[in-house]
Amino acid sequence: MRHLMTTRTIAFLSLLFVMVPISPRGASASPRCEEVVERVGALQVQVIRSSDRCFVNLTPTNISGMVYRSFLVTSEGKLLVFNSYGDGPDSEDTGAREFFFFPRVRETGFAWRDDGTLGLLLVNGEELRVDTATARLRGLTGGELVEAEAVDRRNQGGVEIPRHSGILLDAGYRRGGSPILRRQGSSRFSDPDGKSCTVRNEEVFRYPSTPDGEVGLRHETDAELAGFLRARCPGLRAELLQQGQ
Repeated sequence: MRHLMTTRTIAFLSLLFVMVPISPRGASASPRCEEVVERVGALQVQVIRSSDRCFVNLTPTNISGMVYRSFLVTSEGKLLVFNSYGDGPDSEDTGAREFFFFPRVRETGFAWRDDGTLGLLLVNGEELRVDTATARLRGLTGGELVEAEAVDRRNQGGVEIPRHSGILLDAGYRRGGSPILRRQGSSRFSDPDGKSCTVRNEEVFRYPSTPDGEVGLRHETDAELAGFLRARCPGLRAELLQQGQ
């Protein structure tokens, strides 16, 4: 059995370490956010700490033909859904969907639950439940998450979040790379009432002036983001971001 952290996965995830550091207001470090690699059933979890950031990567251990879906959460609130469709070129045989959860009230991490699932701790206080027998997402506490069974180029990464608490930023899907790198692209904010607002990526992500520079969230605190949403998306419940203050 091959080690799940494949060369392809490592190369793709390396893009994440150029993000601007985010220190969630009022957050405290999770006791599970320590550098570790653990494996239970069909699931491997790896935690990486880099400076004041935490990265938790989940990958299946039953890979066949380089077709799999893995997940990563970060201290800045990101949920990355990474898809490998085969052993062809990355530009054709990989894809990613990215979500950001707000407010940022705690550190990310993970915990093994009594029901046999793994709890993937999100910064907004919600938790993704992962089935260790299948390495598939079972649900989202405080909301609803749907994962497609098939790892398919046509299903936009295979994960949808129709219901959630707080504010969710859906950066969309991209074949062969991270969707937030599309400077001229768009992303969509939504709130628990089902209201949404589409914005330009340049409005929410900071892009570098040089090719090797950093790409990160433009609004580094929840207070800054709340101010932006009140002006740009007045129909959304920006007051939810005050929970992190």
